[in-house]
Amino acid sequence: MQGSLRYVIFTGANERAIIATCRYFRKEGIQFSLIARPGKDKIKLTHYKCHIDAERKLDTLDHNDMSTCVISIKNKHPNDILHFVPTAESINRVILAKREIFKQAGLNVALCDDKIYAQVSDKESFIQLTGMFGVNSPENIPGLNENNIPFVAKPRKEFSELTGEKIYPHLILSLSEYVDFTRKHAPEEYFFQKYIDGESYYYLMDFNDPINPIIRYQRNLLQQSQGKSIIAAICCECPDKLFEQQVILALRSVNYHGLIMVEMMKIDNESWLIEANPRLWGPFQLAIKAGIKPVSNEPVNADSESHTFAHSYLWLGGLVANIASGEKPRRYFRKGESLAWFIIKTLRHDIYLKKETIHLFFKEIASPFIEICKNKSHKTNKW
Repeated sequence: MQGSLRYVIFTGANERAIIATCRYFRKEGIQFSLIARPGKDKIKLTHYKCHIDAERKLDTLDHNDMSTCVISIKNKHPNDILHFVPTAESINRVILAKREIFKQAGLNVALCDDKIYAQVSDKESFIQLTGMFGVNSPENIPGLNENNIPFVAKPRKEFSELTGEKIYPHLILSLSEYVDFTRKHAPEEYFFQKYIDGESYYYLMDFNDPINPIIRYQRNLLQQSQGKSIIAAICCECPDKLFEQQVILALRSVNYHGLIMVEMMKIDNESWLIEANPRLWGPFQLAIKAGIKPVSNEPVNADSESHTFAHSYLWLGGLVANIASGEKPRRYFRKGESLAWFIIKTLRHDIYLKKETIHLFFKEIASPFIEICKNKSHKTNKW
């Protein structure tokens, strides 16, 4: 007898999006199984650890190890139909590269093919694709030169061809950051763009039906330094309809389907593409509140759009960690908007300040807070 759908999530990366998805699945009574990362996987600090049905043997992403975990879940739930949830680009690429192996293991993968995925996922190729449809991106800088400070170094590919490791963007805002970048990284693996500063937006897109995509919007208020994770955000109305239509045409042109977040920056009514993430994204809890679902065959709440603007997102642990590291978060607050007031209003909606994740909330807050106190004490003693 054929069983019900069961969603499979590989954990150990993109934890906030995974926890938002687990929360949604449990609330809706949807069956799911987690494949944990070996060692200190944050999901083990939450109530969702009871959904761990397998654990990888290797910390690196190995398709044999991963498919063995899928087989283990299939053996535990032989009548269920297993569906893959695309949580992280690194995991998604392994799954797509070895799609047939995972299919034989019993895992259904409802993603586009690996070539389309790479074209959308890799920053340089996505900028080139959308540029063909009129999307603006920050000015390219032809070479690495300290005279171009401030600028942004973006990886051409997600993984280094020299080391095989995942590589990240870098904001080069000072001479010391320039020297540090040239010392630690291979410039040929990056392309360079002019640094811009304006209002930051995410287009939250369920593109499983390219003819009628479901789209919501968020305005970012606070972001970790170096362009890392979003700390605070609110839902908003569409910041630029033309930009949206251009991106839709670009995605349709390559037959992309699936979830995708497109980041845009707006300066003096001009919109500039930053990047796209074809997966669940960090503040996915906000997208769920606004009506975007982590899986395509679940109905969208018909009332969600009318309540969109009331929704907000906060990750206090990300703010405390950034301050503890001695770095300043990037602010996008408008005139009259206050970080302190936003935290007061939104704290009860913090991504981790819930019964099932309270242990993780305090663990994330405690360690950086102790570090901040130590640093302040050290500075005081010096005087």
